[in-house]
Amino acid sequence: MIMPNTADQLEQAYTNLQCLIIAQVNRFSTEKLTATQYLLLDYLIRCGASTTGQLAKQFHISAPAVSRHIKKLVQDGLIVQERDLEDRRSAFNDATPKGVKLVNEAKKLRKNMTRQLQQILSERDQATFIRLCNLIKTYLHPDE
Repeated sequence: MIMPNTADQLEQAYTNLQCLIIAQVNRFSTEKLTATQYLLLDYLIRCGASTTGQLAKQFHISAPAVSRHIKKLVQDGLIVQERDLEDRRSAFNDATPKGVKLVNEAKKLRKNMTRQLQQILSERDQATFIRLCNLIKTYLHPDE
């Protein structure tokens, strides 16, 4: 029997974790949102109305890509767009009450997931997990 090497084990572990996280995100998305759409909505709720350009910069994706996501969120009634009174070419995106409700429901599920992690991981394992998540985030987005 051939033993998998560490790189193969790491890839498998990461893939399994990623799939589980995506499944959890999809679980609370009755609106069939993508993870990016959910994160855009969550950001608008936490930080307030933002332009497409501001969102593109924040999430490291192109403005046209953000516009496509925003269009879906507007169609679903989760955000509204209001034209900038000074620059009519620019619009501010903001969450609707329906969008806030969806994110609040998702946060309840996230808190439940966190409680479950706290139950199965020792304090030392939790600290290691936090350190590893931050290390990966720093690697993926070094300018933050």
